Amino acid sequence: MDDSCKRAAAKERWKILGNALRGRKSSTSGVSVRRFANFNLFGKVHLDDDHDSCLVPAGESSTGSGGDHFWMTYKWLKGPCPEMRIRHLKETVTAKEMMGFNNTGNVCVWPSEEILAHYLLSAAAQFRDKSVCELGGGMTCLAGLMLATAVPLGSVVLTDGNERSADNVTRVLAAGAEHIMTPSFSARCLQWDRSCPYDDLRDQFDYLVCADCFFFTDFHLDLLHVVKTLLKRDGKAIFFAPRRAGTLAKFTDLAAKHFSVSVSQEYDQFVSEQRQLALSSSDSGYSDDLHYPLLVEMTFKR
Repeated sequence: MDDSCKRAAAKERWKILGNALRGRKSSTSGVSVRRFANFNLFGKVHLDDDHDSCLVPAGESSTGSGGDHFWMTYKWLKGPCPEMRIRHLKETVTAKEMMGFNNTGNVCVWPSEEILAHYLLSAAAQFRDKSVCELGGGMTCLAGLMLATAVPLGSVVLTDGNERSADNVTRVLAAGAEHIMTPSFSARCLQWDRSCPYDDLRDQFDYLVCADCFFFTDFHLDLLHVVKTLLKRDGKAIFFAPRRAGTLAKFTDLAAKHFSVSVSQEYDQFVSEQRQLALSSSDSGYSDDLHYPLLVEMTFKR
């Protein structure tokens, strides 16, 4: 990003802050690094006002959208999986939300989340009857949600540190309950805090999954504490995240003190092909450092 682009982005951030402090809502589009949309793994259809009201769960507008949200259907394009209705929060931010826990997952489904969902669905059989928790899943927890529709898990807990996101995931689960093959499923707000014992979740999960959660380096130790506390001794943590100016390497260096860590750049042929297409395009807005997730797998050292 050149200096003029940086100045424009900074100016826009100050505009958003000013509007938020004056009680107005502002769009966050164009300010984040999400200039590259996705890797073409999911088909998406916006539910507009012409859709039957039965598509919308109780308590929502009878149309496809509301004042602070809208509904879309997601369909995995690379294999069999139920089409799911996903409730999206509109890309707005208030002063209260800006000063709360990380809000980035509240406004879109990031490429890393879609790749995590694709990766889990491609290997769904290995998760059968296992307990799975998604950390920092944002407003949809798309990966954990789609996995729960593809295979009967032992249990699934979908989490995010933002209360608004966790509430939204609860609504998504209610809307799609008939498609979920897992008998025990829930969503909750879970903030990463190295001083919290997490007694009700300690040693509970065979798998922890997480997408694009390394970019806030101030939370690395907190995230590592969560993984060490929630994961079973013979469990595995699966992360997808881009390098993002060395933030991934900083986390894996910390994690290596407690875990056996592997980092893979090539993990799926279709994703690799989509990456090459993005790299060769001059107008995709794609940056390998910002947008291409690496696969990070962690198990406790023996």
